[in-house]
Amino acid sequence: MIPVKKSNAWLKKIVLQIENGNASLGLDTDESYSLDIPHRNKNNKSVTGTIKSKTVFGALRGLETLSQLVNYDKSIGRYISYGPWHIEDKPSYKHRGFMLDVTRNWFSVDELKTQIDALSWNKFNVLHLHLSDAQSFSLASEVYPQLRAMAYDRFQPGMIYTKKDMLDLVGYALERGIRIIPEIEMPGHAYATALPFPGMMVCANVQPVWRAIDYQPPSGQFDVTQDITYEVTENLIKEVASWFPDQLIHTGGDEVGMRCYKESEVFQKNLKEKNMTVVQAMQHFYDKVDEYVTKAGKRPIVWEEALLNKDLNLTIPKHFIVQQWTGSKNTKVIVSQGHDIIQSGSDYWYLDVGHGRHAPGWVDCPTCDKYRTWQKIYSHDLRANLTEAEGIHVLGGEAAMWTEQIDSYNLNVQMWPRAAAAAEVLWSGYSAINYTDIFGSVKRAFPRLNEWRYRMGGRGIKGAAIAPLWCVKQMGWCDLPAGYEA
Repeated sequence: MIPVKKSNAWLKKIVLQIENGNASLGLDTDESYSLDIPHRNKNNKSVTGTIKSKTVFGALRGLETLSQLVNYDKSIGRYISYGPWHIEDKPSYKHRGFMLDVTRNWFSVDELKTQIDALSWNKFNVLHLHLSDAQSFSLASEVYPQLRAMAYDRFQPGMIYTKKDMLDLVGYALERGIRIIPEIEMPGHAYATALPFPGMMVCANVQPVWRAIDYQPPSGQFDVTQDITYEVTENLIKEVASWFPDQLIHTGGDEVGMRCYKESEVFQKNLKEKNMTVVQAMQHFYDKVDEYVTKAGKRPIVWEEALLNKDLNLTIPKHFIVQQWTGSKNTKVIVSQGHDIIQSGSDYWYLDVGHGRHAPGWVDCPTCDKYRTWQKIYSHDLRANLTEAEGIHVLGGEAAMWTEQIDSYNLNVQMWPRAAAAAEVLWSGYSAINYTDIFGSVKRAFPRLNEWRYRMGGRGIKGAAIAPLWCVKQMGWCDLPAGYEA
């Protein structure tokens, strides 16, 4: 073992050798590194460790690995065991993200920074912020100050993100190797975005049976026939793009309620005046969104329904990245059309579910019911059933946390350590996980994940327990053979 802190420590310093210290952080940034820690030399002189990387972000990943090699013993202090070490490491996927919904419940900038720290420890590189939905618009737009009335700031002052807040958050995240990707939801889930603009919304807050017309209350969708819709959409995309420097911007696109468009007398009248069908109007909307995003110098991401909604059958250009969520069965369909994909299948990586419906009377929420265990999360093969050519389109994935039943009181226990299971899938992939023996892979991962939960606790993230302490201390004694049934 190599002491690393006491005065007689053999490991005195770590030298960083970075080829390009000016490399920016983006989708294609090289995050590989090598880490060398020599064994104690014969003369008991101190040794120097080395981390080599192409970019500073690779060095960050190497430093995190180094921290995870350090153990503690009361008699000798901190030490690194089983040296010497030579590690060559790189991520399996370039997009390793976590999606946090800040519209159903609000999280302070400091709380977001805490999660950015934790994401960095787990070698994630993306925080996807879902910034607008039916219930709230979370940004203090300077172009449209009337949108402030749609933030939770109207209930409690300060529950809104200013430009200064977001620029500060982006800088904080960058220092930890995390990109922030903003999402403005459109044209559905749009009540809060559209309400301040007369003529921009149809099916506004239908009550009491809102489910007959939309997916969540308050109902409301963009009227994609109106000039005001395009003016506001273009200006918001331009503004949000200026706040967040990442090359990607998410423009939503999920759960557009076709019944709303079919039954809204106003919308049908507007279609007739424009001599358009709903399909033509929606195609025009996505064409303009593409134009606005491109003009802002970004690449768009959309949820899968923009591509797969059979009622619309839209043509979505191949430079759109598609985020899959309704089920992993749709992955092959998406990549076969030439789109890059981000995997967030609700059947594996929705971390908020398993607590039942959050409102009385809900009877059709199949994704709400079954809790996704860390074992289920860990077993997700992002390239399952894909050819090698199709697998190239899998950029990576995002574990997702919608927050209808999540806020700052329970975020950590819902998020950790299960998100760490997704992190290992994204970083290590097939090098750590044998999907033909997922039982064996899960069994090997358990002690690592449990140890990691305690280490994160020591850093201030109090995640959920994953086993009784007795099982942890008597490793293997709680296991049963694969396939055993009583």
